[in-house]
Amino acid sequence: MMFLWEPEMVRYMKDAYEYNGTHLTVGAKIAEWLPHDAHICDAGCGLGYLSLAMSTYFQKITAVDTASRPLDVLRDNIRLNRIENIDVIEEDIYTHVPQKPYDAMVFSMFGSAEENLKLAKAQCVGTVMMIFKNWETHRFAMINSPIHKCTYGHSKAAFEMLSIPYQTEMLKLEMGQPFRSREDAVAFYRLYSRESDTASIDFNTIKMKLSDNHSEIFPYYSHMDREVGIFIVKTSDLDGL
Repeated sequence: MMFLWEPEMVRYMKDAYEYNGTHLTVGAKIAEWLPHDAHICDAGCGLGYLSLAMSTYFQKITAVDTASRPLDVLRDNIRLNRIENIDVIEEDIYTHVPQKPYDAMVFSMFGSAEENLKLAKAQCVGTVMMIFKNWETHRFAMINSPIHKCTYGHSKAAFEMLSIPYQTEMLKLEMGQPFRSREDAVAFYRLYSRESDTASIDFNTIKMKLSDNHSEIFPYYSHMDREVGIFIVKTSDLDGL
């Protein structure tokens, strides 16, 4: 998944977050489940937009990721917005050792259920929230490219196999991609495509995926309505792991 942090993909993802605001919707949903005086770890935070959203609801956020390029986006946003309750830690979350256990941990489309449960048992004393894709193929691939794990269905099966008590919520999100030009859209689909011959992808190939957006900045947009599944687990129920 490190291809996500190539400079152009970071730019596309940054545009999508700031245009769609899906992180704001997810942050508000998380705030319904966790105490507002909590210290929360955003595990594998990526660009950190969910950390930004959660910072308006919770006392302290620790955003952890091993990749410096997306964390630079988060650091810039923290500075520009003068946010004081987010700590950024550039480490592997799986070897990270917090000074004291977190009150809660959030895994947003990061890791597998099995990995995250074991990690949370070691690093958290409260509630764990895991957000997984409730779809089975890669969103913008030009071919039908299946997701083999880390989906809602895969994770639900893992919880049941491990006999871990959990609650779930489903959340519908607009997860489309805005584009600054035709050339921008073509470059995105070539970058994201899982086909071996990306040179065959041109504007005629992708135009059925685009809508006119009536925006000077983003004149084209690929709509993508999707549903995510949220698992809510208490670390007190993880003794058997």
